[in-house]
Amino acid sequence: MNRHHVFAVASLALVAACEAPYKEPPISTAPLLETLPAHYRPINRQDTLESYWAPYEDLEDSLFQYTEAHRSLVLVRAQFVPASAMHQNGLDTLTFQNTFHDSHLNRTGYHWYFGYHHDTQPEVTRDTNEEPQRLALPITNRLLLTEYRRWKTNDAVYDRNSYSVDYPFHTVAIAPVSDSVVYVRAYPLRPNVPRPDTLYTYFHQGEKKKRLPCVADVVDSTYQATIRFSFRVLRHSPNLD
Repeated sequence: MNRHHVFAVASLALVAACEAPYKEPPISTAPLLETLPAHYRPINRQDTLESYWAPYEDLEDSLFQYTEAHRSLVLVRAQFVPASAMHQNGLDTLTFQNTFHDSHLNRTGYHWYFGYHHDTQPEVTRDTNEEPQRLALPITNRLLLTEYRRWKTNDAVYDRNSYSVDYPFHTVAIAPVSDSVVYVRAYPLRPNVPRPDTLYTYFHQGEKKKRLPCVADVVDSTYQATIRFSFRVLRHSPNLD
């Protein structure tokens, strides 16, 4: 087979791969937890999130600055739900779907987006002399809560506010109940699992290298945690659109 033929075959394979329709992975059927294992990353929490918004015509002004009047606040709560509570309250009949879906298209209101893949962000512990001592690899999954509105002058939908926060779990599937409530199936995380020492490059009075002890979060895919998310608006900026 000459190289021109090899190139043609490779090109056809690339085109076929690009044209292949995307298929979402099947939703995991791992058993639900009754309690969160001790020493796993905690799930219960609440966060106050903020978003700033102004009309597009204001943003076109090079001297424009956001003020407190443009600020909106929401309180988001995450609560672990035992498997028995899901059954007792009839919530085990909820229909869970993959985290990426297009049900928000052309619909106003609030929509929940959870990161499809977990994100690992290195963290370095340093001593009082700023010398690195330990490397940690925590896992996070980002929530994006977006408010959509419809323009008064046409039928188009736009994002009015967007709030984001990172959580220590790996999202599997979601079941929206309303704009303000959604249930999430997620894999819990085992934190600070020892990993092989890592050669770390840093700059401290010149470039240096040092082998650091390393720990990491590990996704436990043998079980799933059910998490109830809800929010309420604490403050909403005036509707200037």
